[in-house]
Amino acid sequence: MSEPVADRPLSILQPIESRAECPICMLPLPLEEQQSIFESCCGKIVCRGCTVASKRAAIDKSVLENITRSHPNMNAELIEFQLIANKHTPCAFCRTERPLNPSETVKRLQVRIDRFNDPIAMNQLGDYLIDGIGGLKQDKKKAMALYKRSYDLGSPEAADRLSYYNAANPKLKSQYLKEGAKRGNINSCVELGANYRDYGIDEEYAKSLMMTAAKAGDEEAMRVVWIYFRSGYLTKGELEATLKAKQAASIEVKSENREFAKRFHANLR
Repeated sequence: MSEPVADRPLSILQPIESRAECPICMLPLPLEEQQSIFESCCGKIVCRGCTVASKRAAIDKSVLENITRSHPNMNAELIEFQLIANKHTPCAFCRTERPLNPSETVKRLQVRIDRFNDPIAMNQLGDYLIDGIGGLKQDKKKAMALYKRSYDLGSPEAADRLSYYNAANPKLKSQYLKEGAKRGNINSCVELGANYRDYGIDEEYAKSLMMTAAKAGDEEAMRVVWIYFRSGYLTKGELEATLKAKQAASIEVKSENREFAKRFHANLR
C-alpha cells in the first residue's frame, strides 16, 4: 500500500548549483562526507583537495627533487605522498594551527558548540562519543542528544545519523529518513528509496528518489537506476537523462587538487 503523497518529501537533494561550496576553491562540496573536513577552529567545511593542496604547497620542493633524483626508479608521486603525510600544516582557511591530538579537537568542538551553537560541531562531537575518541568514554545517550540538538537546528547530517541509530524504531527511522532526504542528505535519499523499493511501499517514488540521487552524482543510486532499466522499470530516455545529469554533477565537483587528494588518501590506506 502506497504512503500518502503528502508524506513524501517535497524537495529532495538541492541541485548542484545551490549546494554548499568549499570556501577556498569555491567548488560545490563533494557528496561524500569523507571528501571534506570540518575545521574545528573556524567552523568551515573545506574539501580534501584544498587541505591536501595546502600541505603540498608547504613541502620543501628541493627535498622532493633530491629524493626523486636519488631514486629514479621510485614513483615521483609516491615520494610526494610520503612528504605530504609527514607535513603538519595550519588550517587551510583561517591558518590556525591544527589540533595535535583528538583531545584538543574535542575541546575545540565544545567551544564551537558553547559559543556558536554549531550543528556541525555537534555532529562531530556526537561521532566522537559514539566511538569513544579523544579521551571520551563511549556514550550513545549523549551522542543522540547532540544529534537531536543539531537536527532541531536544521542539520541534514543529523537527520541521517538519527535515522541510522533509530533502526529499532521503524516509525522514527522513517521520520528521520524523510526529513534527511527533504533537507538534501544523499544517504537518506538513497536509503529511503531502497526502503520504499524493498518493502513495496511505492515503487514509482522509490525510482524517483534513486534517479534524483543518481543525478546528484551518487554511485550507489546510479547502480540501482541501472537495475531499474534492465528490469524494464525505467525508459531509455529516463536512463539517458539521469546519466547526463550525473556526468554534469560529477564534472562540477571535480578538480585537479581533488583528484590528487583522492590518490593521496587511497595511498594511505
